[in-house]
Formats: sequence, structure tokens, C-alpha cells
Amino acid sequence: MATAQVDLGRLVYLTELTGMPLRGPGGRRIGRVFEAAVIPTEHARRVALYLFGDRKSPFVVRHDQIESISLEGIVLRDPRFV
Repeated sequence: MATAQVDLGRLVYLTELTGMPLRGPGGRRIGRVFEAAVIPTEHARRVALYLFGDRKSPFVVRHDQIESISLEGIVLRDPRFV
């Protein structure tokens, strides 16, 4: 299972993830993070799931569907997802 490239060089807090833009591989803006989830049995210190969109119609992205995370936002790995 691939792991996302994190460009920040430090620990990222939930308050920093909340509101972060989600972009497709081509740079198209898809939505913003409004929640994240950890699955302790999988990996206790890694965000496993990100919830994007609005609260009326959210969608979930797994950590292995993410190419990179930087201050500019989160970029998806697979263009078929969008």
C-alpha cells in the first residue's frame, strides 16, 4: 500500500487539515476537508480517512488515494476518482 508524500516536514494537526483544499491530479479543485479519521488498529498515528465536500453530501478519501499533502492542499493520486 502506497503512502502519500507529505511536504510539510512536520506533524500536521487536525485544525490545519480542516478546510484544506482537495485537488485532482490535474489541479482541479474538488472540495475541502471537514473531518478526518484515524483507525488505531491500522496505524495509530496516520489519518486513514478524509471527509470532503459539504456536510450534506460528504465523500470519503482513503489515505492511499492521496498523492501529496502540502500547505497548498491535498492532491489525489488517481484521476479516475474524480
